Amino acid sequence: MNRLYLSALFLLLICLPASAQEYLFVDQDSVMVCPAKNIDVPLQVFDGLGCRTARPIQIDSHKTIIWVKGTVELPAEILESPKAAFAFLSVEGSSRIYVNGYLIGTNGVPARTKAEEDAGQLDAAIFIPRQFLNEGENTLTVLLSGHHSRIALSHTIHRFGIGFDINPQHRLMQSYWPSMLTFGVFIIGGFYFAAVSLFRRRTFENGLMSSVALSAASFFAAGQLIVEVLRGVWAYPYSFHELRLGLIVSLSISVGASLVYHTLCRFGVQRRGILLGLTVLVMLAVVLLIPGFDNKASCAILVATLSAATIALVHFKTQSNDAVLYGGAFLSFSLLNVLAPQQFLDSYYYFALALLLLTLFLLQARLIWSFERNFVESDLQRRQLETVLDELSSENERFLIIDSNGRRERLSLEDIAFISGAGDYVAINLVSGKEILHSTSLSTLEGELPLSFLRVHRSHIVNTVQIRSLDRHTSGTGELSLNSGVVVPVSRRIMPRVRQRLDVNPLQHI
Repeated sequence: MNRLYLSALFLLLICLPASAQEYLFVDQDSVMVCPAKNIDVPLQVFDGLGCRTARPIQIDSHKTIIWVKGTVELPAEILESPKAAFAFLSVEGSSRIYVNGYLIGTNGVPARTKAEEDAGQLDAAIFIPRQFLNEGENTLTVLLSGHHSRIALSHTIHRFGIGFDINPQHRLMQSYWPSMLTFGVFIIGGFYFAAVSLFRRRTFENGLMSSVALSAASFFAAGQLIVEVLRGVWAYPYSFHELRLGLIVSLSISVGASLVYHTLCRFGVQRRGILLGLTVLVMLAVVLLIPGFDNKASCAILVATLSAATIALVHFKTQSNDAVLYGGAFLSFSLLNVLAPQQFLDSYYYFALALLLLTLFLLQARLIWSFERNFVESDLQRRQLETVLDELSSENERFLIIDSNGRRERLSLEDIAFISGAGDYVAINLVSGKEILHSTSLSTLEGELPLSFLRVHRSHIVNTVQIRSLDRHTSGTGELSLNSGVVVPVSRRIMPRVRQRLDVNPLQHI
């Protein structure tokens, strides 16, 4: 387990955000924004009414159309490079882009109304002919509209500048692909515990439901990772970006809720539904109150992991080892989230979540294996006990326990020839000719004897093994002759039943 944790920690540390040397961003302090009074040609002077200086992250194109201008410094050695140049723009809006006053292309169709606008891609790169670029300062001017956006996000411009030999999705995947290493952990864990839940239902209830919750958390984590990486494999229109962000937050809530429910089941907490509902309500309140989708996702999972840690540590007295391991795992995840929130979301989240789930996988597997071992041992003991009881029962069927003269003794059924009623007692007549009194009624004794004994008269029960012949009288009654020579009367009422029994095993002398 230590090697597993060290390997995961190594992957977590090496997957820091890589710097993008191919990107040259606009000067963050000299970006100008103006209302788009004229959308046909770029503004030559950004000092009219309504113009202002703003950093790219402060610019909002939600439900409006604006002009944005920035400058990029290009050194001579870059201009001499054979690499192709591109204007790159990661923005929630449609755009028309000019470089040093020259129109180089559009990303969608910016317009004054939603009906006229054609939504562009969120991440776009437009080729710049080399003759349009200057050594030193270069001006990028963009007509930007965002009528297809549904939500006013904290910032609409993510990247704005000039790059060389860049593909937006390729560059994004370079930052996403390390996280894809965790996808296998999520999927394998999800399917394993789903299989445990489906095919090993003999697991006790808390173990079954905690496995279901752990499987759900794994699948939700895999789904969240897929939605996250989607930006790196699909150049989707900017109007889809808000839906993607909402899905990420929703899946983060789902992962957190599943982890909380797993912990509640794992420690056998009562009223789990109420406690889970309260936790989800807190997560939803945090999501509604905190701005920024990244912060929403981060805080939602933080609420869940802190809740799970509290649940585990509350049970320290009763389940000290597991409580410490669970509490430590959840608190470590929470601490990383709090101490480095931006790096956590950009680089560590999926590695930390994979490490947390691996810990829970091992603890849950140990619990299931322990229960299975106890179940097998208990089943073996049960089978051994049943065997002993069967042997005792079989043995008891060959003997009759009687009370005679104040003494209890065991009498072999094979030694009994017939039994007769004698008031409050019964007289057991043996093959040897001996008679033993037993303090019970004939009806009670009839119920204790096996099928080889047959009631032939209200006062007589015969061991059918000892019957030699049956003599029938014209009156309907009859007599049974036994091997010992004793004759036992058969009543007219019982004669048909006696004949039926003896017809199954016919006698030689009948």
